[in-house]
Amino acid sequence: MRVVFIPLAAAGEPLVANCNNIFWLARSSLRVASSCPTLLLGAVASYIIKHLLNSFLLMWIKREFRDYYKPKLRRQLKRDPSQEEMDERFEEIYGQVNCVLLAGVLEGVAIYFYEIAKISKEELDGFRDRPEEYIFERFGGGNFKLNFYEGPSFIVCVNFKPKGEPKWIPLLPDKVGSNPKPA
Repeated sequence: MRVVFIPLAAAGEPLVANCNNIFWLARSSLRVASSCPTLLLGAVASYIIKHLLNSFLLMWIKREFRDYYKPKLRRQLKRDPSQEEMDERFEEIYGQVNCVLLAGVLEGVAIYFYEIAKISKEELDGFRDRPEEYIFERFGGGNFKLNFYEGPSFIVCVNFKPKGEPKWIPLLPDKVGSNPKPA
């Protein structure tokens, strides 16, 4: 039997449970050490599940943003920031985020990327748990760059390459020509 400590950030107190399961968040995935029938009831269970799921879904974005906000925060504080300070800064940035989706077109031996969509934070929240699926469902296959911005400031570019037929060709600007080749 193992004792599992699940921190409740909002309440500030840990929940202690006896079971054979240990759930933890690794850098890029939610992991389960072993299985057992565990029953969490009521608002505490709902809060824990919501908190862990939200943290897990934002994790890939937080990881991608880290090189943008951590050095600035370090210079501002004149020391290494704590995890709490980094999380707070991430939340500030994420609250103002907007995105631009670019699609790659093969022109000769080079790939040129053209803007095909602007994505608001609200829209991003709707697909952040499955970005590649969303891009494929809405735009089809291709070579995509999802550029993140904090207001006018560039944060990071994340690449996606879903396989399939492109649905985004009509969204390209006229200067691309009449028969573009998706990259």
